[in-house]
Amino acid sequence: MTVAAVLAMGIGLASCSTDGSGAADEGGSSATATDGTTDVAKTALTAKVPAEYRKGMTVAVLSAQPPLSWVDDDGKLQGMEQAMVKALSKTLGVPITITAQTFTNSLAGVKASRYDFIPGTDVTTERLAVLDYVSMYRDGYTFVTSKNGESVGKNKTALCGSSLAGQTGDNSISIVEGWSKECAAQGKKEITIKTYPSYADAELTLQSGRNGAMIISKSSLQELQKDSGDGIWVETGFEFGQVLDGWSFKKGSSLPPVIAEAMNILIDNGSYDKIMRTYMGQNTLIDKAEVNPQPLKQTN
Repeated sequence: MTVAAVLAMGIGLASCSTDGSGAADEGGSSATATDGTTDVAKTALTAKVPAEYRKGMTVAVLSAQPPLSWVDDDGKLQGMEQAMVKALSKTLGVPITITAQTFTNSLAGVKASRYDFIPGTDVTTERLAVLDYVSMYRDGYTFVTSKNGESVGKNKTALCGSSLAGQTGDNSISIVEGWSKECAAQGKKEITIKTYPSYADAELTLQSGRNGAMIISKSSLQELQKDSGDGIWVETGFEFGQVLDGWSFKKGSSLPPVIAEAMNILIDNGSYDKIMRTYMGQNTLIDKAEVNPQPLKQTN
C-alpha cells in the first residue's frame, strides 16, 4: 500500500508526538498486524538483558504512519520502526513480538506494562518526568497544503487568523496554541486549530476545503510528497519544533541501558545508518543513543 493510499483511505495514523497523557484513542480507524522475531541466537549482550525480558519482549509500533511504520495490502508491517526493532532483537539475542497500534493506545499500553517499550515519541521535558527514553532519531514539523491551497506565511505572526488542521495530541499543537495566544496578545485574530484523530482525517479536511493547511511531521511529509507525485501536496510556511525522538519506556524500567547499548552497536556497525537512510533520510540520523537525553532547544 502506498503512502498516498494510506492517507487517502483515512487509516488512523499514530502520532509520533502526543502530550504523553496516555489517554484512550479518540476515534478514527487503524490497521492491525503483528510481526517479530523468533529463535534468535544469543549474543554478547543477552546476559546484560534483565532476566525478566530474556525470554522475549513486546513492542508496539505505529499502525499507519509512513515512513515510520504501516500495514501494507497483505497485512504485513513495513517501515523503519519494525526494521529497527528486528535489528535490536538480533543484537540483543532476544525475540521481540511487534504489534501495530495507534500512538495513543501504544503509549497507554507502555505505561500500563502491556508493551515493554515503543518507538518514535518526542523527547520533551514534560515526558521525561513520566517516561524513560533512549534516543533514536531527529524530526520536526512543518505545514502542508493542497496544490491549490493557501500559504501560511513565513513566520508564526503570519499564522494569526489562519485555520489549521492537526493531529490530536501532537506536540506541535501545543506549540501552535502558544503562538495563537501571542496573536491575541498583539490584538490579532487567534489561530484556529482543529484537531483530528489522525493525519489522515486532517488531510481529508484539506481536500474538502474545511481547512487551509495541515501541521505535519517532516518525515511524514517527505514520504507523502515522494509517493503521491504531481505536486498534489505542497510544503508551505516554515519548519518548527525540531525534536529528538526516542524509544519510550515505563518510568523506572530496567531496559533503557541495554537498549541504548544495542542501539550504539547498530550505529557503530552501520546497520542503523542503512535502516534510517532507507526509510527516513540522512538528516534524521543521530551519532549516539543516550538514556534520557536532553530535549533539543527550540529556535522558534
